Amino acid sequence: MKKENRTKNPIVTFLLKGVLFVAVVAGTIIAINYFTNDEAKDSVGDLLGLDPNATNEQAQEESVESAAGISIPGFEKLVFQADSLTQDVAFENPEQNDVYFIIYLTINDEIVYESKLIEPGKGIYSIELPTSYAAGEYAGKLTYETRSMSDSNEQKNGAEINVPIIFE
Repeated sequence: MKKENRTKNPIVTFLLKGVLFVAVVAGTIIAINYFTNDEAKDSVGDLLGLDPNATNEQAQEESVESAAGISIPGFEKLVFQADSLTQDVAFENPEQNDVYFIIYLTINDEIVYESKLIEPGKGIYSIELPTSYAAGEYAGKLTYETRSMSDSNEQKNGAEINVPIIFE
């Protein structure tokens, strides 16, 4: 029985690897351009999406001016219902802002709520916590991340506000 000696041609192997490399690079470039072209940037809900829970109800509270003229609502404290997952809040993006908000609520160094993009003039008025808390006072922090209106992936100035959270 005659055994065939098949040796791979190194030039063909090299060319196939080169073609594969070029295809992967081209695919990556096309994917990046697809997600960052002007049309995708204009559609605000591109990757992050607008928060569907944001409404036009507005409560009156103090606001703090951040750099670049961004108004950030301020709170002396947050009062929540003990032993309840659903909480009433007033996490708003003031109408005069020209940025989107993403708001994070942290209790005892654990992020318990994260909004999606909140448009100027809208707010979140009810949230679901991942766990209920017993009555008492907890260390809280509100983090306001701001995003450009023309490109929701572009971060602007933000703020962190330490605020006691009281569960009654």
